[in-house]
Amino acid sequence: MLSFDVDDEYRSMSKEVLPRFKKQTSLKDFWGKKGTSSNKRPVEDSSCDGKSTNKKLKSTSEPIVSLLKSDPITEKDRMSGRNSFPGSGKQCGHAPVGSASGGGTEPQLRSEDSIKSTASYSETQHDHYGKESIENGASDERCDDEPNCINNRDSSIKEKHMGTPISEFPRTPECIRSISAEQLPSADLGTTNAHQRLVKLPESEPTPKELHDIWNTEHVKMPYSTHNMYMTDDRNKRKVSRWDLIEEALAEPIRTFQDLENAILHYNSLNKDKWDLYGLRYFIESIKPKERSQFFDNVLPFMKKLVLDSQKIITEPPRLLKKGKVMSVTMSQEQAACLLANAFFCTFPYRSRRKDEYSNFPEMNFVNLFAPYQQDRKFEKLKCLFYYFKARNEKTATNSCITFRRQVLKDPIEWEYLDSPLKKLHVSAVGNIEDDGEGMLQVDFANKYVGGGVLGRGLVQEEIRFIICPEMIVSRLLTEELDDNECLLMTGCQRYSDYAGYSDSFKCLGPYEDKTLRDENGQLLTEVVAIDALVARSFINQFNVRHLNRELNKAYCGFMNPHIPDENKSAVATGNWGCGAFGGDVYVKALIQLMAASAAKRSVCYFTFGDSRLMEALHKMHELLWENKVSVGELYRYLVAFHKVGRHDQSGEDLFIFVRRKVSNEDDIDQSPNYDEETP
Repeated sequence: MLSFDVDDEYRSMSKEVLPRFKKQTSLKDFWGKKGTSSNKRPVEDSSCDGKSTNKKLKSTSEPIVSLLKSDPITEKDRMSGRNSFPGSGKQCGHAPVGSASGGGTEPQLRSEDSIKSTASYSETQHDHYGKESIENGASDERCDDEPNCINNRDSSIKEKHMGTPISEFPRTPECIRSISAEQLPSADLGTTNAHQRLVKLPESEPTPKELHDIWNTEHVKMPYSTHNMYMTDDRNKRKVSRWDLIEEALAEPIRTFQDLENAILHYNSLNKDKWDLYGLRYFIESIKPKERSQFFDNVLPFMKKLVLDSQKIITEPPRLLKKGKVMSVTMSQEQAACLLANAFFCTFPYRSRRKDEYSNFPEMNFVNLFAPYQQDRKFEKLKCLFYYFKARNEKTATNSCITFRRQVLKDPIEWEYLDSPLKKLHVSAVGNIEDDGEGMLQVDFANKYVGGGVLGRGLVQEEIRFIICPEMIVSRLLTEELDDNECLLMTGCQRYSDYAGYSDSFKCLGPYEDKTLRDENGQLLTEVVAIDALVARSFINQFNVRHLNRELNKAYCGFMNPHIPDENKSAVATGNWGCGAFGGDVYVKALIQLMAASAAKRSVCYFTFGDSRLMEALHKMHELLWENKVSVGELYRYLVAFHKVGRHDQSGEDLFIFVRRKVSNEDDIDQSPNYDEETP
């Protein structure tokens, strides 16, 4: 049985630092000794949150005890995230094995690093056959441990949902009915210093009317620009207009893969001996004959027309969402399709990791998606893109607008002094973020280079969300690497594909009809926030003050919305953010998100994705904290105090034991943060 025992090392510590344990203490003792009852739960101010429930709790000891006896937590379980189970169908919105920051294999961390920056994908460019190289020791994902996570579904726990009923949680559009139209994300306020509008609403006409050819470091360098010159590969080595080469190539009929490859390499001739587009060939040759005919007869000509009409569809280059700047870009769904079609045909100017200008931006061209590895995964991704362009061509999707907003937290929160009460919590072992969290602020467990490995081999939480909602991929064209105090909000992105599975088991099931409600300007009421987590070198390092503050501020930056009154904020739909390959503990990250959401005045809908133990433990912990009116600041001080006595080989369940002891006044550990002590 998991226990919080005291060894010789801990006995040598002072009484001020270490609590006295009279006997070995387990979760059975803690949750069974002083059960809590939700009928003692204080009623929260009823506004947009709805009313509190008075649902009576069951016995607090038996379920967790049986879980601990039957399935003890191992180090392997912790590092794999303990939050995935194969064959469960739709699972986007969780990161069982990899997507701490967009998905990744367990990083190889340097021992001297006490805090590690977010693991990132960095695809090498055109001179490396389109294969992805991995920087900072993190690759796209790890799926070896995925089958083991099925053990988290313990039959002794019958409940699938716990806490406040999800029906009581605030969602859009109900929450925003009372606010003015000017406060809506799609409100037609025109272009400002902090918001660029490429489309005029409600007509969805491009703005400005006349073409603005801008070529600088503040805007996307569009393929059609007269400044877009290309060095030929002939003997003369002369510079020619690359757009002329693109128009020349796409004016020719494309009936086979060879025609398509020749067209792409015509204006990328310097890479004709370096690029291998076998992944694209594999897709074309593997789809059914009927779909292949649709692709060449209807879909591909439509995509070509989007590219050739770029100057009419996008009359001004989108601004870049650069570090440190609060900036929004709003475009129509047609404009997003135009940018994605250009990415498919690999027309965007080369982004070099060796140049300052784009060294912190992800690649946008689809060359890595066409590269010759992970063919089965890429087949499913390309199938999703096929259904996307097919839907756009058939006009089965409306032409509303999408907004990408880079949000910056200028002033970090002083968490130890925050007296905000904890908000409501619904925790569920079933369901997922994008379906059950409709109308809520949905969390993308992002890579600091947004989209992660969506255009490469990655196929976990973030990559799945991006590939079933391809308009999100446009954010890669705009968004510089996220800093510690920044996030990206994506509003109005539509879902086009249905799917099942996860990672290697992911399958595109066909087209999806997105029935999400729209606002008065036609924009989908879907808001997704991309927040990237740090790599945790060890369990106890997560409580290092700098590490803890960074994660809290990052989550708060994603959850805050200074433009909407507190009573009009929707709940947060999230899950095991920052867990899996990047080492975050699911128990720790759940508390961090609850604290950040509470500070942002949002309730939390948390999906454990089959982990019944985690569901039970989170619910009971929240009940305990709520009954004792523990504030965000108090809980923060408990986490910091745990840093003084915790060990590297412990887990989040040991933290929960510690917090319960603190709340129950069973010891007198000094609770003040020690900012001088930075344990590696």
